[in-house]
Amino acid sequence: SLTAIASERVTPGYGGGMSSAKAQLESDTKVLAWEAGRKYGIRVNSISTGPLASRAGMAIRKGGAQGERSWIEHCIDYNMANAPLPKPLYADDVGRAALCLCSELNAAVTGTVLFCDNGMHAMGLSLDSSNFKEYIDKQTGEPWDDWKPDVYLNNL
Repeated sequence: SLTAIASERVTPGYGGGMSSAKAQLESDTKVLAWEAGRKYGIRVNSISTGPLASRAGMAIRKGGAQGERSWIEHCIDYNMANAPLPKPLYADDVGRAALCLCSELNAAVTGTVLFCDNGMHAMGLSLDSSNFKEYIDKQTGEPWDDWKPDVYLNNL
């Protein structure tokens, strides 16, 4: 199944019961891994994706008018400014993660949630916040010179 970081962390704007539904999917992954593993020898895993510019994701407007940026577009920019791998996430990335989980190279992996989000799940705080502007502005050298959020987002 596909899940999201909202299953375990607060994600404003990702409401309507989706957060709790994704948390339930992750719980079911663990239970099904035990049941299907014991009965049929089948592995069960989930993939937690970062924000994708999918048709469904782009439809989440959160009160915005037609032509305004969607909620998911703001999430994509946030992730690109803060994730360890600052690049867009594509459906092909998620497909490769699924292929990896299906591979015999992962024959002993079951009941897990694989994060496919360019590393965003590992971040404890975001640096694109205005609260960190003074600190970030003082940083020089690699990786800071080409990365600073204002510089990075302006080059997209």
